[in-house]
Amino acid sequence: MLPLLLSLCFVGRVLCTDLTQTQAKCLNYGAAEAYGIFYQINNSDDDDNRTLSTFLSKPRLYCQSDGRCHDQLPKYDDEVLPFRTARFTTLGATGRLGPTTLGSHYRGQDHEGMVYLRDGVQVFTVPATGVYLLEVAGAAAGWGKADNKTTRGRGAVVLASLELIKGRLLKILVGQEGAENKESHGVGGRGGTFVTGIDNTPLIIAGGGGGGNRQETRNARCDGTGAGEGNPGYTPKGGTSFPGGVKGHGATEGDRDNVGGGGGSLLSRGASSKHFGGKDGAYGGEGGGSYIKGGVGRRPYVNGAEGGFGGGGGSFGNGGGGGGGGGYSGGGRGDNWSDACGGGGGSFSAGNETVATDGGNDGPGYVVITKL
Repeated sequence: MLPLLLSLCFVGRVLCTDLTQTQAKCLNYGAAEAYGIFYQINNSDDDDNRTLSTFLSKPRLYCQSDGRCHDQLPKYDDEVLPFRTARFTTLGATGRLGPTTLGSHYRGQDHEGMVYLRDGVQVFTVPATGVYLLEVAGAAAGWGKADNKTTRGRGAVVLASLELIKGRLLKILVGQEGAENKESHGVGGRGGTFVTGIDNTPLIIAGGGGGGNRQETRNARCDGTGAGEGNPGYTPKGGTSFPGGVKGHGATEGDRDNVGGGGGSLLSRGASSKHFGGKDGAYGGEGGGSYIKGGVGRRPYVNGAEGGFGGGGGSFGNGGGGGGGGGYSGGGRGDNWSDACGGGGGSFSAGNETVATDGGNDGPGYVVITKL
C-alpha cells in the first residue's frame, strides 16, 4: 500500500496545510501505515536516513510568525505550533571561551529561530506570556593525567518556576567543561550556568564543579552547591582550605604558590596568582572571569588546565592546586596538595518553588525551559 500523501509545509515552527493538493506549493508529507511518519524537507532524507521515492520537492513556502503563509499564490492560514520546551546546550563548545555559532543544534526544535549568540552567550526571546519551569545545571569538572574520573567535582542543578512576559530577552550562558590536562595533574574549575535578564539581573544560576589535583576520593566541597556562597576548596589533613566567594562575588583568598585560580561569579572575577597580575603567590592559576564581563574561564600557569566558560578558575597545571568553579559566587581556590580540589561554585534563584541539588550534574552545563 502506498503512503497517504498530504501536502504540508514545515517552516520553522509554523505548520501550513493544503489538504486538496490542488496547488502543490509545499513539500509532500507521507504517512506510511506500518512505518510511522516519514517526511522530507528541501530534498533532505527522512529521519531514518531513507529517501522515499513518493516525496516530491517543491519550492519553499515562507511563513510569518502569525501563522500566515505567503508566496506568489493564494494565502493559507493555520495555527502557530505552540512552544512546549527548549533545551539549551554548550553547542558543542568546550574550554574557557564560549561557542561562536549556533550551527544546526536547535534545528527542528521549539526554540528554532528564537535564539542568537552574543559573545558566546545565547539570547532567547520568550515566545508567550506564562509560567515556565527552568532547570539549570552547572558543568562538571574535568580530570588530569591518571586522575580517577569518577571523583571529579560535579555541577549543581537548580529548578524553579518563573513568570515570563512575551518578548522578554533572556541571556543564557551555559557552563562548559574546560580542557583536560593530558600532561600532568590539576585541572581548572568548570563553568557555572547563568540565566539572567538582558540587563544581567540574575534569574537562576547553577554553580560549576571545582577542579581537582590527583583526586582519589570524592568530596562534596568539589561540587557546585545550591547555596549562594561558593564552596571552600577541599584539602586533606595538612593542607589549607581556601574559602569560596560570597554575595555574588568571586573567591579571593589563597596566599601561597602553586594554587588554582579562584572561581568567578556574577559580579567579580576570582583571585589570581602574581603571574597573572594577582597579589598572592608567585605561581598559580588565573581567577575565573565575572559573568557581567563575559564569564570567560581563565588560564592555567602551565599545561592545558584552563577553567571552563562560565567563570571557571585556571589550575596551576603541573600537580598544583585546581581552579574554583564558577557560579553566583565563586568556588574557593584549590591548594597545592594531593587529593585536593577547588571549591564548587554557588547558585541563585529568583524563582518560585526552588529545588537545588548539590553536585547533581556529571557533564556539561545545560538549561531546559518548559512552558507550564
